[in-house]
Amino acid sequence: MKFILKFLIIFFVLVVVLFYIKQDIQIQEVSEIQEVSEIQETSKESLSLYFCPEDDCASVLLNLIDVAQDTIYCSVYDISSKEIYDALKNKALEDVNIKMVTDLERSNSTNSLVGLLRANQVEIITNPTTTNIMHNKFCVFDNQITLVGSMNFTDNCLYRNNNNVLVIDDSTIASFFTQKIKATFKGNFNKTPQKSYLQEDLEIFFCPDSDCEKIILDVFKKVVSSIDCMVFMFTLNELVYELEDNINFLDIQKRFILEKRVVSSYSVYDLLEENNFSVILDENPNTMHNKFCIVDNRFVFTGSLNLTRRGLTNQETIVFLYDDDIVKRYNNYFNKYWKLWNN
Repeated sequence: MKFILKFLIIFFVLVVVLFYIKQDIQIQEVSEIQEVSEIQETSKESLSLYFCPEDDCASVLLNLIDVAQDTIYCSVYDISSKEIYDALKNKALEDVNIKMVTDLERSNSTNSLVGLLRANQVEIITNPTTTNIMHNKFCVFDNQITLVGSMNFTDNCLYRNNNNVLVIDDSTIASFFTQKIKATFKGNFNKTPQKSYLQEDLEIFFCPDSDCEKIILDVFKKVVSSIDCMVFMFTLNELVYELEDNINFLDIQKRFILEKRVVSSYSVYDLLEENNFSVILDENPNTMHNKFCIVDNRFVFTGSLNLTRRGLTNQETIVFLYDDDIVKRYNNYFNKYWKLWNN
């Protein structure tokens, strides 16, 4: 009897010990899974795409300004929106540190609000000469969120013009853009510590820090099946010649939407038509201000760069996007306007 009782006690103790060991292992496994999940979540950037005016880009920008707590660093060609001015002025009064880089010539225009921003505790510098334009269009909020695209801070760009804007929630990318602002405030307009940012699904280049002419020429040279461009200003004949010399030329779908107001003797419009490229002009009563191309339905390049000789020497940003869902959205957007304006 004693033997049986002793056996039962030992058995009970073993069961209890094994139960707690199992629980501890399960807790460790859950903890490890959570830790891996957190690492994956924080290492993947969050990217949102907006098309103006359909997606109310004004609200997107105003909200980013409104929620900023510490810093707002921007590099923007044109600042004339009263709404944006008021939002920035209010943030300056809240002691948010605001630094802005803008274009010298544009800041002296009659409708620019750069002077008023300067008078309201906003630090602003301009490019030193009017030889080359400071044409960037990006902002960094709290060194975490970056807004970049083709949109100036004007009422037309916010509410009427065709534009595209990316909002990227990633501290590493934000730091890349912040370095550009800080370098510019030190007087280094063309010498950024890091002139490009490269990762699997996203590439960013500053011009003229990077050789943007070579970058864009290589794109046109290596097209395989299709290129669809929606570009405000296109005067670089060399890009057309690269396509004509492309070994896949006859099999490439080539479609271009250009802004009708800037078609001139310098534009490639006539050259495209003469060589039987599919090209149409926009019908926006204001401005088709996009600057993007979709290549082989595989990637998009977008940003502030017009396809012009001067654009290659200006302060510009080019963003390459390789995410399938983002490329699909650009495709749908382009096809919508190709159908709408192709009369």
